[in-house]
Amino acid sequence: MIGCLMIRNSLRHPSKAEFDATRGAGLLVTSLSISLDSLGVGIALPAAAIPLLPLLITVSISTTLFTFLGLAFGSHLGERYERRAERAAGTSLVLLAALFVTEWLV
Repeated sequence: MIGCLMIRNSLRHPSKAEFDATRGAGLLVTSLSISLDSLGVGIALPAAAIPLLPLLITVSISTTLFTFLGLAFGSHLGERYERRAERAAGTSLVLLAALFVTEWLV
């Protein structure tokens, strides 16, 4: 269903963006996604037997740096490829759902 909605939205005329990652709920959702990603890294990396202080410094610097780089790079790509990427992602979701249903039936 989500794939079909993504395909439908990609075929519509561009409209004003509704999601604002700099205010309110958008900021909360964006922060939560970044924090959960860092939590996963923070749980997995201590198994590598790296001392705690260098690990914390490396994770905090790399998380901050790559978050800002990703936001900058993503905004440039989004302006150019947003509709095509949304259509491709929606198609992938629909095909994946069809594959799961086929596997379940067989």
